[in-house]
Amino acid sequence: MKKKRKTAVNEESAPINIIAGAVLIFFIIQAGLILYYNNNNLTFPHIESFYSLEKASVIAESNFTSMKTDAPSKLEINGFLYPAAVSLVYKVLGRSNTVPVVYVLAFLAFLISALAVYRISGDIAGKGYELITVFVYITAAPVILGFFSGADVMAAMLLMALNVYFLLYGVENGRYKGALITAAIMMTVNMTALVFGFCALIY
Repeated sequence: MKKKRKTAVNEESAPINIIAGAVLIFFIIQAGLILYYNNNNLTFPHIESFYSLEKASVIAESNFTSMKTDAPSKLEINGFLYPAAVSLVYKVLGRSNTVPVVYVLAFLAFLISALAVYRISGDIAGKGYELITVFVYITAAPVILGFFSGADVMAAMLLMALNVYFLLYGVENGRYKGALITAAIMMTVNMTALVFGFCALIY
């Protein structure tokens, strides 16, 4: 019995290690390209990330009493939750350390979503197709650009992946807490995520 249990653990951990390794490679490539093309400065290339990080700095520097900033923003892309979370990093670690920490958080968010896709694809596409599905997912340009954008879309994509996971494996088994929490949090990210969160609550 002990031998069988050990084998099962190894079989389960092997794909997880492969997924984590693949996501780590994309993380290194992304950070390396940014450093190469930006004179060894780690930044985010998107204007939306500037708006989010600017809002985070305003929140932190006002001691969490103001979100007013001159930086323009779009409701469908920029919201409250992400800059509020990043402002905590900004306050504790300072401006110079915020971007590297956000990159690490992006890596973790990308990895968690990839593992959720792995689990879901095994039940929907069938056993044996999980790694193929995950490979398609983690190599899709919109997914990579979304998670490493440094903007609110990173939080939205992570919460959507988790919400679908909880809808499939929680609600169907009479457990609602995970789906309700992720849907409620999603509704504070931006207008696009709010629509998905509202749909999840209706479901």
